[in-house]
Amino acid sequence: MQTYPTGVAAKATGTPLTTLQRYLQRSHITLQPCDVPSRGCGENRGYSQRRIIQIALTTELARLGIGPSRAAKAAFEFSDKGNTGRPVGELYPLGQTLLVGLPDGKSVVINIPPDKSISDVLSNDSAAFICDCGYVVAKVLSNLSKS
Repeated sequence: MQTYPTGVAAKATGTPLTTLQRYLQRSHITLQPCDVPSRGCGENRGYSQRRIIQIALTTELARLGIGPSRAAKAAFEFSDKGNTGRPVGELYPLGQTLLVGLPDGKSVVINIPPDKSISDVLSNDSAAFICDCGYVVAKVLSNLSKS
């Protein structure tokens, strides 16, 4: 699996390097088996595409006023957990893929089919925040293709 160095990850996500380092130091973002940890011998840390997308979603949610701990946990629901019809770290093939933070602190990834509205899908659930994963993923993939 391809990984990217810290500078590329920061640039692709629009996350200032100091903020990315803070996310890691405070364990908001934790490296997973698909990432490469720094071994301290001049070997750079490597971020997988999934981790870069988690960082981008975390940064986007933080810009919306969501605390980094909650933002990173919510982003992990998209980047590292799949749903029926949606592989891990990928968008639903049709419609919109939304990351929804619920008032109880939990987060879910939902699909809004082309013929439905968000109110049809959320039914009686109220949302604390909603983030369009498609927009964030497209921005990250575009930036990574330029690196």
